[in-house]
Amino acid sequence: MFGTVLTHEVKRIARSVDAVYGDSDQQRYVLGSCTPSSKKLNQLQLLDANLSVLQTYAHANPVQHLAMCPLPKKAHHVLTTFVSERNEPSFAVWDMDNVESPPSTSPGAVSQLGLLAHVTTDSAIVRAIWNPTEDGNSATIASLNATSISTWTLADGGKEVAKLGLGEGHNQLNAIAWDPHHRQQVSATVDESIVTWDVRSGKYVAFHRPAKAETDYLSPFLQSVHSHHRTPHGGGRKQVLSREDAHYVRDMCLKNLKERLLERANIIQTRLDKENAALAKKQAAFQRSQREHDQEFERFCSETMFRIQILEQRLTRHEETALQKYAELDQRLHSDPRLAVLHQ
Repeated sequence: MFGTVLTHEVKRIARSVDAVYGDSDQQRYVLGSCTPSSKKLNQLQLLDANLSVLQTYAHANPVQHLAMCPLPKKAHHVLTTFVSERNEPSFAVWDMDNVESPPSTSPGAVSQLGLLAHVTTDSAIVRAIWNPTEDGNSATIASLNATSISTWTLADGGKEVAKLGLGEGHNQLNAIAWDPHHRQQVSATVDESIVTWDVRSGKYVAFHRPAKAETDYLSPFLQSVHSHHRTPHGGGRKQVLSREDAHYVRDMCLKNLKERLLERANIIQTRLDKENAALAKKQAAFQRSQREHDQEFERFCSETMFRIQILEQRLTRHEETALQKYAELDQRLHSDPRLAVLHQ
């Protein structure tokens, strides 16, 4: 059974929190706020073990994710991912000054972060993480997008070291982790598999895929055909497909996949339309009220726009992979020996 030990009331919209790992003698956390409509509301807060605010730092952009450096010598360096004013996916590394200073007694006092590195990328960053085994003066970071991993050194303000991926024809990469025992290897999940790359060679060195029972994708359609070819006395089924039956099985299999893909696209589109309609309705009501600031409205807009962004990404990815899945099934049907009569 789980119980609540401490609760920190967040007065900003927050989506990320991390522990200050390098603190060996203290228990502290950093909380990142995310409010797209107001720069003043985007902050990092340093909290103690009792979740009291020790320091507040201004962050110009909504914090999508943050990660504290696990290295003791860089314990107060924080990595944040965000979208810049130019709508560029970015991450930056900051030095949290005044960490050891006493908490300010002035209401609303905000400290400034010291920028160490700032990197913009071509596609949305799913996650960015520190290499926990780094032992040099320049830490290494790995950033993950939908199709590849990039590794970066913080030397010279942030420089790409390697770009890793599986190439075309693979689904979206999801999670990322450095190998805790090998500083030159990084892994990511794709579908139900885990792929590990060697950063130096740029090649993947391991591909872990759980074993699972193979399912016969033609079975439902073959059963439908065979049920029409029983002998009058029930003595067995016709085993070899006629050309007409093979065409039927092939067409029904492709049709079934197409319908499932369209159904999935319609579900995502319906959810997206619902979120857009709710946002438009809320914004219209807010404009009619002529209020300058409403924290509840800010929270609603931020959370709704976040869901819209995720749904748009899902829909785009689904549309990209749907044609690929259809073509793969068509090729598989072409190679299936049970449908060989179609090519005779």
